[in-house]
Amino acid sequence: MSGTKQRFRYWVEIRDLRDGSTRRLVLRAIMRVHIPTKKGELDHPADERLQLEDEASMLEASNLDDLIAQIRAKYPDGTYERSLHKERDMAAESAMDDLTRLLAHAAVENHLRKAGQLP
Repeated sequence: MSGTKQRFRYWVEIRDLRDGSTRRLVLRAIMRVHIPTKKGELDHPADERLQLEDEASMLEASNLDDLIAQIRAKYPDGTYERSLHKERDMAAESAMDDLTRLLAHAAVENHLRKAGQLP
């Protein structure tokens, strides 16, 4: 994996202090982009969001402080213990390496084809 950017998985672990049960809530960073559908339509800035998947609902925030406030409201101090975790995602790194190799190969092949060196 030469030159691979490290990728990580993040989650929030919620421990119920009443019975000791724990839940693992997946944390994702997403970016919403606007794709113009009409000629001359103005571009909109990208919207970066944090999403925390919580059973049947989704907490969403524009920044970490807002997300923390939502988590604390849903899982109050004294009843729940909350902790943020991360681990390196080797599978995602490998997949990105494979994708990069595939795209590079396709770009070289396309260039050679345009240059008349490939049929």
